[in-house]
Amino acid sequence: MRKTKIIGITGPSGSGKSSARVFITNTVPNSAGVNVDMYAFQALHQEKELLTKLYGNRIFDGNGLINSDLFASAPEKIEIVNRATFPYITNQVVNKIERFNYKDLIVLDWFLLPIVEDLWKLCDQTVAVFPNDFKTRYLKMVKRDGGVERASCDRMLDYHAIGCDVEINNAYNKKFFREIHEKVLDNRPDIDIRGF
Repeated sequence: MRKTKIIGITGPSGSGKSSARVFITNTVPNSAGVNVDMYAFQALHQEKELLTKLYGNRIFDGNGLINSDLFASAPEKIEIVNRATFPYITNQVVNKIERFNYKDLIVLDWFLLPIVEDLWKLCDQTVAVFPNDFKTRYLKMVKRDGGVERASCDRMLDYHAIGCDVEINNAYNKKFFREIHEKVLDNRPDIDIRGF
């Protein structure tokens, strides 16, 4: 029986997780990608009653979208929402993986992947993607803002990298794709990255 390899990609928002997933699935034959954000979005909208109870009616804007600033303003409430939504997200991703069981490779990407243990442990290889200037940006913030502690920023930096097999800095150029080819795909000779 063939074993489908699963790669899990994590990193902060805007780091290039989706770009990495799309690059891999567009270049590796018989592979598929799973954008876990889609299931997280569905799960949050299934929990409208809980969100309204926790945050009030302002949690949704006029278009029914979640007010992300208000959502992020209360970590203790996010933990409650996570406990309510993670089972649905996990179930959807596992079902998708099972439907892709004929693939040689499946790539998951989600910024919260490391804290959903049931998904994280499914991954044969884990990758943290950071924007090239991520560490610099947070170190400047620490220096500039007296209210931001160095330890707090270090935790943000470590969150995505802890336990990852590979760490990639995204300079938003061809080097990013070459680094994925080298570190994640082991320089597979059957993959032509000259166009990237």
